[in-house]
Amino acid sequence: MIKNRTVLLLSLADAFSTLGDEVGLIALLWLVMGQSRNSVDMGVLAFLYGVPGLVSGPFFGIILDRWLKKWTVILANAAQSAIFLLIGLFTTHSLSIVLYGFVLAAGFLIPPTAMGSFVIMAEHVGEDQLLKANALNEIFSKVPEVVGPALGGWLITFGGIRIALWVDAASFLLAALATMWIPNDSRFTRLENPAAQNRLSWFSSIGRSLAFIVQSRVVLLITLVALMMNGAYGILEVSLPLLVHRQLHHAASLLGVIWMAYAIGTLAGAFSHTIIRMPATYGRVLAAMIVGWGVVIVGTGLVATPWGLLGGLAIAGVSFGAYPPIVRTLVQTSVPPEKRGEILSVRAALIGLGVPVGGLLAGVANTVLIPSTVIALTGALAALVGLMIWTLLQVTRSSK
Repeated sequence: MIKNRTVLLLSLADAFSTLGDEVGLIALLWLVMGQSRNSVDMGVLAFLYGVPGLVSGPFFGIILDRWLKKWTVILANAAQSAIFLLIGLFTTHSLSIVLYGFVLAAGFLIPPTAMGSFVIMAEHVGEDQLLKANALNEIFSKVPEVVGPALGGWLITFGGIRIALWVDAASFLLAALATMWIPNDSRFTRLENPAAQNRLSWFSSIGRSLAFIVQSRVVLLITLVALMMNGAYGILEVSLPLLVHRQLHHAASLLGVIWMAYAIGTLAGAFSHTIIRMPATYGRVLAAMIVGWGVVIVGTGLVATPWGLLGGLAIAGVSFGAYPPIVRTLVQTSVPPEKRGEILSVRAALIGLGVPVGGLLAGVANTVLIPSTVIALTGALAALVGLMIWTLLQVTRSSK
């Protein structure tokens, strides 16, 4: 699979983009926490970063189906690079409306950078090889997740937030350059269904995509679970910096190492799926992963020590690492090829709501609860949802 040029280049592009995401997010949250010292402001920042994608995602999906997929991704990455370069130049000394404006613009461009490879990959790999391609892409993405948090924490501690933001900008530029080398064949350059482009409005296309998601039991269930897990992740994104800074009184470097431990765990979990034979029906396996993740996060929040956080996040990553490539493959194979861009973008917009809402809720919750308690409650809710899914699948199987 690594010999497939398109898969390799898309995986490299995702790796560069992920590296920047890891460094940039830590830098932005640490910037707001240092300037404002208000957890609600951190939640607002996370909310503003995630919400624009809910609006732009469906429209970018239609563009991916009807225009040049490759150049849509390239231009979005280049624009992201410019935005984070400007954030580093103008907004590192104080909070202002300019920072929130830049964050909104960056959030608007998330869908094509996050979803582009998702759509392109499915067109260039046969269904029998798609899971392996997704697993390889996941491994490539996890490597910068291992390096990125530690690098971001180190850069903030010893070089400053501005340097961290510029590294973020450089990573998006590298992602654009990697995407540029993808073969520019007819699958990228043709306008699919040009007559339909004139007949159907963008809003009717979004409505059709929503109808497909609701009517497809597999896609709907996976989407709802992903929305919940993204919300939990958003809570961690805001609560962990507060836990490190306020409760444990450590520098940003510890936060980076904690996220690095989680990334190492997810990398190991994703890799395990390539060597361990999974059952043909994934439902109960996925439910067990969610339960395992939630139980470990509960324990991590209750312990709330540096070593407890490192060990807990690493184990949580292992328990959940194989989940993304499995779910990605199930969704890709459930969606009609000619409508992947539209449907997957609408789905991405729906599940993308989880992170900003989770971050906003965490910002509010951390004003009345200590961060470790917020984290433990998040894990308990995830475990409960996983148990409910397991029970539902058992009842459904028994009724057949």
